[in-house]
Amino acid sequence: MDNNIKVSVIMPVYNSGEYLKTAVESILNQSLKEIELILVDDGSTDGSSKRCDEYAAKDSRVVVIHQKNGGICNARNAALKIARGEYIGFSDHDDEYLPGLLENAYNRITEDRSDVLKFCKRELVMLNNVVVRTKETHLEDKIYNKDEIKDNIFQLLNGKVLECVWDGLFKKSFMMNNQIQFDEFYKSGGEDIDILMKIMTKANSFSTMGTIYYVHYIRSGFSTSSKFNQKKLDMCEMLGRRITEGLSCLGIKIEGHKVDYVCQIMFSYINGATNIMANPLCTFTESDKLNRIAKFKKAEFLPSWFCSVSSFKVFRSDKKLGLSYFLFKHGMYKAMLAMFRSRQKQMEMKAKK
Repeated sequence: MDNNIKVSVIMPVYNSGEYLKTAVESILNQSLKEIELILVDDGSTDGSSKRCDEYAAKDSRVVVIHQKNGGICNARNAALKIARGEYIGFSDHDDEYLPGLLENAYNRITEDRSDVLKFCKRELVMLNNVVVRTKETHLEDKIYNKDEIKDNIFQLLNGKVLECVWDGLFKKSFMMNNQIQFDEFYKSGGEDIDILMKIMTKANSFSTMGTIYYVHYIRSGFSTSSKFNQKKLDMCEMLGRRITEGLSCLGIKIEGHKVDYVCQIMFSYINGATNIMANPLCTFTESDKLNRIAKFKKAEFLPSWFCSVSSFKVFRSDKKLGLSYFLFKHGMYKAMLAMFRSRQKQMEMKAKK
């Protein structure tokens, strides 16, 4: 670890096109100057590789790794091996750091002496370069010790705090001492929740900040032109297992009000898989889709009581998810698919206006 480098920011790059400039410059222009930016060119074919080298030639804080395409987890792991900073941050190649992020986050995590710090993020869902939805996370300025992490794990999961890595800083020595890295099984999402569950089972302290510092762009996330990928379905079930294992490692018994949280968390992955199958580009027959949804009721990661929980009690704060759970619980799988298709169509119509 280089004592002069306070934060190493890891950014996998793959065919970033026009978005790379904003992402890179939002990091290099941060008020905290003792940083390094590790750009991992993951086999780009659109000229992004050359642009990475140009940034490195202009700014000595930029380090470039060129490699064959291995996916985001492989790229991040490659960067973790050479990172010299005291803390690790992450960014996607088409996102944006807001001013003051690194300086304020570094000051806070060092003051708290925490293993992990999370700050707020803003997500912009884009369709044909039009913002069709905006979401923000809301956190308090708080620090959790190991026992408090265990006591609040369901609220953290349910509040989307453990959803991604690019809205946080992570102590490098903590990551290395616990041999924490990304599972390269994940090729189509889910890798962040997976590693964060590992991190939370090992962390002795965890801090949160109430300021929005990161902008995440979800491009064509609801478009029918989005590529359908079978591995996304596999990911949904794998994540369900990982969360179950993580709760077990923390020694948490699922009882009382915790049942509500677990039910909502688990069903979010079934919901995600159903949304994927509702995509017109999914080549499964209608019968195959209905059978796959039905099989989720027998998934190993689901508790035996999963379908006996009250829809209203669990999802009173999320009407859309509550309706979807009600349909799933009562075997109304055709209606589930129809609902997701309608939502996708509404998104596209909104983008065309």
